[in-house]
Amino acid sequence: LYLLAPAIEPAAGNMSFGQALGLMKLGRSLGKGNRYLTGSDNWSPFQEDLSVANIDMCSSDSTRLPARDVVFTRYPEERVGGITYQYGSTFFESSLYIRGDGYLETIDVPMTMVSAQVDHFVITEVNQKSCDNRFPDCQRLDIAGAGHCLFQESNNMLAQMYDGLDELLERVVKLTLD
Repeated sequence: LYLLAPAIEPAAGNMSFGQALGLMKLGRSLGKGNRYLTGSDNWSPFQEDLSVANIDMCSSDSTRLPARDVVFTRYPEERVGGITYQYGSTFFESSLYIRGDGYLETIDVPMTMVSAQVDHFVITEVNQKSCDNRFPDCQRLDIAGAGHCLFQESNNMLAQMYDGLDELLERVVKLTLD
């Protein structure tokens, strides 16, 4: 497996994980599952000038990050809006499930876990600790300065990820031949 910034534990913003999950489950139970969480909305560009990037927007690369908004502007059917109560509660519930005792330990295939240093969507430290302590055959690749949208990062960061993939494939081939 080659995991890119997996959501073993999603970031909950200014709330605890439990508070965020409770709020999303409450919205869903009140029949508001298809409604956006407070502060979320239909897609719109991050800002007027699509040529500007900021790590808070998912990537540090000013040439790649705006490409998403260009695609969304040109092709409305590709647009992704904010998080709904249904999506959010399901996302957090799946995190609880996979973080349960013994689950991650059963995934015994060779893997590389790529983590972004500046990730506002998932808890990088949980990913790193899971790789180090819970997965039986996991190697970490921590990309300094990268945001969650790893494929929208610089060529240097992409090269690190491709090198990591090559190393994983070499490990798998070696295991297969042994």
